[in-house]
Amino acid sequence: MRDAIAYWGPDGGAFSDAHAAIGCRVSHDEPAHDAVLRLAKGEIVVATARLDNRDELTPLFGDVDDRALVAAAYERWREDACTRLYGDWSFAAWDARARRLFVARDHFGNTALYHHRSGDAFAFASSRKALFALSYVPRRLNELRLAQHLAFWPTDGAATLHEDVFRLPPGHHLVVTASGTRLTRYWHPEDLPELRLPNDAAYVEAFLARYDAAVRARIRTSRRIATTLSSGLDSGSVTALAARAAAPLRLTAFTSVPRFAEIAQLLPRVVVDEWRLAHVVAERCGIEDHRPLRAERVTTLDAFRRSLFLHDEPEFAAGNLHWIIDLLAESQRADAGVLLTGQLGNGGVSWSGDQQHALRSFLRGRWLDTYRALREFQRNRRTSFARAVSAQLARPLRARAYSFAFRRGWSEGILARHDVMHPAFARRMRIGDRMRAAGYDPLQSGVLDVRAQRLRVLLPDINPIGAIWHESGAGYGLEVVDPTADVRLLEFCLAIPDEQFARGDRDRWLIRRAMEGILPPEVQWNTRRGSQGADLALRLRADAPEIDAAMNALASSPAVREYLDLDGMQRRWTLVRDGAPAAALAVAPMFARTLLFALFLADCA
Repeated sequence: MRDAIAYWGPDGGAFSDAHAAIGCRVSHDEPAHDAVLRLAKGEIVVATARLDNRDELTPLFGDVDDRALVAAAYERWREDACTRLYGDWSFAAWDARARRLFVARDHFGNTALYHHRSGDAFAFASSRKALFALSYVPRRLNELRLAQHLAFWPTDGAATLHEDVFRLPPGHHLVVTASGTRLTRYWHPEDLPELRLPNDAAYVEAFLARYDAAVRARIRTSRRIATTLSSGLDSGSVTALAARAAAPLRLTAFTSVPRFAEIAQLLPRVVVDEWRLAHVVAERCGIEDHRPLRAERVTTLDAFRRSLFLHDEPEFAAGNLHWIIDLLAESQRADAGVLLTGQLGNGGVSWSGDQQHALRSFLRGRWLDTYRALREFQRNRRTSFARAVSAQLARPLRARAYSFAFRRGWSEGILARHDVMHPAFARRMRIGDRMRAAGYDPLQSGVLDVRAQRLRVLLPDINPIGAIWHESGAGYGLEVVDPTADVRLLEFCLAIPDEQFARGDRDRWLIRRAMEGILPPEVQWNTRRGSQGADLALRLRADAPEIDAAMNALASSPAVREYLDLDGMQRRWTLVRDGAPAAALAVAPMFARTLLFALFLADCA
């Protein structure tokens, strides 16, 4: 198992007895020494950990490394240790006398942890590669999860695309004994009490203190710090706070820019090149090492194959993989130990405010409130009133009508966007019937309270994003960390009133105020959003010979023919390769996603 994930870092040692074997690899940023810890009562603990609250734990347990703090916390508080450890961590504790294994994963799932049980054997690892090194762990396709993936149906976060191989969901721990397993959820963000502070300034002060602490906790490295930097508030604020905290300055900022400049003419309403505003931030922060990422050395298929190697199943954002793989490779070349992202800002630090205020007011017959909400949306997004009506009322009401018909079995039409599945496979899996039986609305048309809206953003598929970055970083000798996913920062943002995020014609109001004097005003108050993978269709066209060859090879794969609609996939590819620019841009993301799944199926099934 350790050999299978040798690229994760130096060997940290192993323990074995008559009933168990446990080993680990340590971070590339840590010395290679024995990281298998023995507690006073003889229990064995292994962990991967980067803790945010060392200042709270070291007075209790001494100035030791984060793995040792995790072990000491478990020794004192047992299962309750999970609620007292903040940061990116997962750990396992083996009690040989009781023959009891305890496995836990951090609140928000910023580490990866998989497991398999077969009879009396139980195995766990940070990567499925380690599990597949065991002869009794099957590499068998999970057909139901495949259908759910293809239909954009998030589930409980436990199932993977491999039968009988499961993720430990974020915010959960698992107890394994000879008599069975017990899975327990220990984090409940939906139940947070509301937090009220005296005035607007107090919210800004408390927010900035937590945000600054979240960034500082994530830049502990003896090597260079890399950061993603777009023209937006999330990566911009992370980068600016990191620049203030890092002394001496050791930051390299990377900005994804189009490889094909002509995309700007094809998408005049979209910010496709974020370099100018990103560079304004870099200059303001004193970052001299600011580099563009054009992913010129990474083809689309290169990126897809590398991603499948790292994760053993398809990622969600296929259209962004070229610049993500380039980002990781360039960070490694820069000898970075840490890569900072701002991936989860939208539901937390940069929440825009109630997204369904206009719809809720309309359904309640509050016409003046509806009009005001539409005007605010129009001003925030710099769009026309007609577009505001379409986005906030017409499309949601149409979705409610379609969902009503779908729930009653009158129409399967809303599943048409999921026609990447082979029709016979879709019929066999009865995906529409399964959705109705589970009470799942594929158009997400329900009117939600504000916290539920935000949790929908923060916890899609019980948040796979952190685990994806953990596995990606391991492939490049990096620790990929996201201050916007800091648990205590997110809990603060979820607990405060929504009026702190939207006020009058200002959206994302809290972070805009907090960045006063930190970000340049043209970024602080910018309302135009960028698109980092906008030239995907042009990249695919440039790779046409390689993709044509891949399509021919995929057509001979029995698994691809069984599960995917190859004719539909070929039609999309023809549009991308030969069609008019507008048609190519429209279908490129879905084609890329289907191609990624086809490569996975051809390899694993």
